[in-house]
Amino acid sequence: MSEINDFRSLLQTVIQHWQQSAKAYADYMEYGKRFRYAEILKRHNSAVKDLLTDNEGLIPEDFQKDVADIIEHYIIWTAKWDELKGRMNPGADDEFVFQNDHRFPGAAARKLEAYYAENAKVER
Repeated sequence: MSEINDFRSLLQTVIQHWQQSAKAYADYMEYGKRFRYAEILKRHNSAVKDLLTDNEGLIPEDFQKDVADIIEHYIIWTAKWDELKGRMNPGADDEFVFQNDHRFPGAAARKLEAYYAENAKVER
């Protein structure tokens, strides 16, 4: 993986993980909410949380609340995921569903994606 040294590079990597998360979630829904897809989703969600946390110095002030909201969502989601996994000890093909009232902050993600899209056009 290339070194992340600016906000645009950070967003590029985050968005790539979000795309993989979206695919994993679609597969999860299509194939019976199986644990194997939940694991893929968790891997990408954890990567995004870690990227945003580890690179907080690259995040402009205008986006800090958005990023904080996204990180908070991943922390809550991961705690619930880990708790259920610990209770169930599921196999790859077991159904894996948990309740989570803390919804992904879609508006914050769209704001970051829009910034990335706009700046990607400028650099081409």
